Amino acid sequence: MNTVNQYYRLLKETGNLVIINNPHNLFKTSHYFQKFHLRNGVALIKKGTLRPAYHFGMHHNYCWILSKTEKGIKEKWNGTKENHDKDFYEDVFEYQNAYRDKNGFHPQAIPEWLVEIFVELLSDEGDLILDPFFGSGTTGVVAKKLDRNYIGIEIKKEYVDMARNRINRINRTLDEYCGD
Repeated sequence: MNTVNQYYRLLKETGNLVIINNPHNLFKTSHYFQKFHLRNGVALIKKGTLRPAYHFGMHHNYCWILSKTEKGIKEKWNGTKENHDKDFYEDVFEYQNAYRDKNGFHPQAIPEWLVEIFVELLSDEGDLILDPFFGSGTTGVVAKKLDRNYIGIEIKKEYVDMARNRINRINRTLDEYCGD
């Protein structure tokens, strides 16, 4: 509960909180998020299935997009509030999770293209993004590419090293691209 209170305290009035987890865990913790406004729910269909002994096989995660108030809704959400364009996003995405490179493997990493969608829709250039479960650093990579600032928190040293290596490669690539 204390962690969710801190998310709420730190979030700007127009900020958003994205929570991704399996339906079982989201249900168990849903009461902690009651002070937030549910902006959208998104089903994230995985190509593989987690098969715990005590549940049906889990073939999807669920994503909650939360805000402090209705003010968190930006104009760029599927076009404008009044007139949705034909290229709008739906509330189901299929993806393959995991990240692997020569330095290691993270089995639950969300793919960059999916993180890019959320970052582009929910933030503007220069905004600060907090990822308290930074893992392999996908949020940091995407933030760098899209000119956002970020703070990543990760407890496992192997993932911290993996994230640092990924982001350093992005920094070098961006420097080469920009001619620095």
